[in-house]
Amino acid sequence: MKKASGRYITWTADDGWFLPDGLAECIQELDDNPLEKKCIVTQYNEGGQDGLGPVENNMYCINTHRDVRSSFYPDHFLVFNSVVLPTQYFHDLGGFDCRFEVCPMAFVDFGARAQLDGIDVTLQSAIFECTHSPGEEGDHAPIHHAQLEHDSPLYRTIWSEVSCLERIKIDYDNWQETTPVWGRRFDENAFASDNKEAIWTEQSDFEN
Repeated sequence: MKKASGRYITWTADDGWFLPDGLAECIQELDDNPLEKKCIVTQYNEGGQDGLGPVENNMYCINTHRDVRSSFYPDHFLVFNSVVLPTQYFHDLGGFDCRFEVCPMAFVDFGARAQLDGIDVTLQSAIFECTHSPGEEGDHAPIHHAQLEHDSPLYRTIWSEVSCLERIKIDYDNWQETTPVWGRRFDENAFASDNKEAIWTEQSDFEN
């Protein structure tokens, strides 16, 4: 993502597919918005149903969900699971905090930081659909355990302290402080220690 050069960047909740014209509509709406800090948060469909639940029940609001609730942001802040926003703004805010092992908490964390930074947010209907592999189904177990055992506790630790308000913008290259091999899915012992530099070089081509 560091080398992305288009004017907008997007991420989604999981592997899936975009609905026809969905991204084009988001891009047009962003082009029509003169603000520099702006984004489209979209609903998304997961496993045949809305990924988070009914908008009218505030299911796209962060504080509706116990695991990511915090007194340091207001109840109207939205979950950034499926987003389109200016690439430069993503870079300026520092991208994702790569201490999170998997995407869900990293997405919510970025969204909380961006909204505290004053980004203009528009919620739009679904433009994306994906499959759903709950719990340990299929190859989902490492992701499931990473979120429960590491990322959720880390998120609560960060957002339970007033110091969270001092980390709105972070170092974009923070990913370099993480291990180059994700041990929950890959065998770290399969990579010799003297190949660490080569592993990092290869990873830097994709920027996490």
